[in-house]
Amino acid sequence: MSYDIDGIISYETDGCLIVPIKDNLSIKEALRNQNLILNKVWGNSYFGVIVDLSELRIIDSKLWVKVLDLFKSIKLMGYRAIIIGLRAGVVASLVDLELLEDNLDIASNLQQAKIRLIP
Repeated sequence: MSYDIDGIISYETDGCLIVPIKDNLSIKEALRNQNLILNKVWGNSYFGVIVDLSELRIIDSKLWVKVLDLFKSIKLMGYRAIIIGLRAGVVASLVDLELLEDNLDIASNLQQAKIRLIP
């Protein structure tokens, strides 16, 4: 089932909310999206939230910080969060900028993410 959260398309499958982050997302849009996504998550009985970055071809440090803020916020609300879809160029940028954190839960694809989330 897909949802349109004020222009943000998200999907629900097997009790997980999947939130794709679009390419060329501005910081202002990222902040707005974060609030909309957190409001969608709150009070629902999801096993977790999957943040899909597969549309991103490149990422800068400011946008990555906003993605991390969303990830941490979801976890603070008591939900598990997994990032999927990191392309090679994005990974190279994150490594080059030394922006990776040890506490991230990252899966290569949706199937692996759902295996980790669904009891």
